[in-house]
Amino acid sequence: MLIAELNDEFPDFLENPPPIADLVVFYKRAKKRFDLEEDFKKTAHENVVKLQQGDARTFQAWQLLCSISEKEFQRIYDRLQIRITNRGESFYNPLIKPMLEDLTTRGLLTESDGAKCIFVPKRKVPLMVQKTDGGYGYDTTDLAAIRYRANDQEATWVVYVTDEG
Repeated sequence: MLIAELNDEFPDFLENPPPIADLVVFYKRAKKRFDLEEDFKKTAHENVVKLQQGDARTFQAWQLLCSISEKEFQRIYDRLQIRITNRGESFYNPLIKPMLEDLTTRGLLTESDGAKCIFVPKRKVPLMVQKTDGGYGYDTTDLAAIRYRANDQEATWVVYVTDEG
């Protein structure tokens, strides 16, 4: 959604980085368009797939938006005197395909209306790990992150902090 807004508002953002000081204001503008404009919503969804498939321009747009976010986050981390290892969402992208292969081998994925899902007993809504268009949602990235933390980092305790958005 933010990439679609960036491309529309600043078509030459690679040559002339835009003066986006407040990403929240930028996000609210994009969210309003997403909710009201069907073409914009479609473009936003297409951008997610492009990003996940490694499209160079989409990746550069995403990097620009991340750098703006990271500057703001760092101010908060400094104030709280905490240090983090930043592994953005894209860190887990290369882990998704092997994870899907493992889940398929284990017989845990079920195709539902063209999407690959995990159906959990006693839950009405499945965990969708691959959308019908081949893209992935937050659920998939979160699942890859959990597997990475449990298997590679041998984490025994993981705390997820989310926002109201």
